[in-house]
Amino acid sequence: MLLFSKSLPGRLKEVKFAGSTTFSKDGGLDQLGGGFPADHMKPTMLTNPAMFELRFRHICTMHNKGETEAVETKALELLAEPRLGRVHKAGTHMILATSETDLVHHSLEAVRLFGEALLGEMTASQRASLEYWHAEAKTLLEEARSDQSAIDNEINEKFKSGMTMRQLQDAQLSEMYERLARIDEDEGASAETSSAAPLANMRKFENSE
Repeated sequence: MLLFSKSLPGRLKEVKFAGSTTFSKDGGLDQLGGGFPADHMKPTMLTNPAMFELRFRHICTMHNKGETEAVETKALELLAEPRLGRVHKAGTHMILATSETDLVHHSLEAVRLFGEALLGEMTASQRASLEYWHAEAKTLLEEARSDQSAIDNEINEKFKSGMTMRQLQDAQLSEMYERLARIDEDEGASAETSSAAPLANMRKFENSE
């Protein structure tokens, strides 16, 4: 649930992801469970699992840059993929656990999925990496529960002040529409920037003739 949470102090701590299938804490890209490390791929290897890897890495990059709203949109799209692997699911849920929507749910899913991944056979380095991120997910879960409690208390205060359920829902919808509008504006600005460079180069070429 998203409402009024942006004003809360002490949001979930910043988590930096290496953007690899195993989320190696030293930035390594050990292969796990059929993953395809992106920097070892060739264009001819862009099968579905490899494409999921690329999409996840892109989400990690946006997350590390603080692009919260775009991250949430892209992460939810990735989770909707029926063939997404367990470890990618865990990492995506963990990223979403640092956002402002369904904190506890995403933290719980990250803990569960990393825990399930640890039940399989793997190398010592792979296990150490997964154990590290499993522990990080548990920490996020504790913080998410604390933050969710604060959000619930804030909403209860709104009710006590006279806000009705309808007004609460209207406020949520209004905030959602504002976020979507900002995303559209950002994407439009990005498209204009990307198209401006080729146009400028073409004009330089025309002027030189």
